[in-house]
Amino acid sequence: MSLPKNNNIISKIESKDISSTKVQNFMSKKIVPIMEHFTIASTIETFKLHNISGSPVLNQQDKIIGMISEYDLLLQAAANELDSKIQFKNSIISLNESATLKDALILFYTKKLKLAPVVNKFDQVIGIVYRIDILNFIVKNK
Repeated sequence: MSLPKNNNIISKIESKDISSTKVQNFMSKKIVPIMEHFTIASTIETFKLHNISGSPVLNQQDKIIGMISEYDLLLQAAANELDSKIQFKNSIISLNESATLKDALILFYTKKLKLAPVVNKFDQVIGIVYRIDILNFIVKNK
């Protein structure tokens, strides 16, 4: 992954010892998946119950097929029946299991992400990195 041009902050991070730490060391292992057949109402209830704002969408083989967030649900809830099937983003921005803190920082910074699923070679979600996971790890290791 290449660095954005003229990005002094990420250049400084590269020089830190912790930049090569694997995401598996700070990702959240608690995964609250949304299944592709969920309704708008069941997705909202799941988000509320687990206090999350976004989640990977999985198929019946537990492979990631998309992402959904509160933002995605806003218009769906307002414009559709709540028992309608969810609509989710098919474009997935994720980290692989061998990604590092540096990789996560660059991805989150350049794509303005709030969260990213961590997937294995079989496209199965093994964790999720939230912005707060990165911040907590940096604070604990500075």
